[in-house]
This record gives sequence, C-alpha cells and structure tokens, in this order.
Amino acid sequence: MPYTIIMKNDGGWCGHLSKSVKQSLVFGAPSHVVVQPSHGIVSIKVEDKGTAVYYRPTQGYVGPDRFSIMNEMFNIERPYNVIIQ
Repeated sequence: MPYTIIMKNDGGWCGHLSKSVKQSLVFGAPSHVVVQPSHGIVSIKVEDKGTAVYYRPTQGYVGPDRFSIMNEMFNIERPYNVIIQ
C-alpha cells in the first residue's frame, strides 16, 4: 500500500520517518530512490530511529506526483503518492 503525502507547494520539504523493525529493535535502514518523482526531488537520511524520507515539489507545481524507495536491508520497495495543493 502506498504512503500518501499531502502538502502545499510553499518551497518547503514534507515527509515522514519510515521505521524498520527487527526483533523489537527500531532503526533506520539504507534506502535509495528506484522511481524518481516527475515534479520534485526526494531526500533520504538514515537516522537512529528510522529513515527520514522527504519530498520537495518543483516550484509552482500543483497536482499529483509519485516516487518509490527501496529499503536495502529488507529489499522492500515502498511507493509514495504525493498530492501538491
């Protein structure tokens, strides 16, 4: 199931902390973009308690976008839908 981000195009980033769990340990996992967004950019940062996934739309764009990231530790692709208002 895709994760959905709903945001305004005010020049800022929007996203969430994706958590990897193994035997009750919560951590960030190395990830990379496998499907690039058409109308913005993605930033991924591994942190202690999860992987921060952020999206910033192209200036002035309003409408839908999508991208996918791959969790390299578990080889799981996670799709994202973005709605820019």
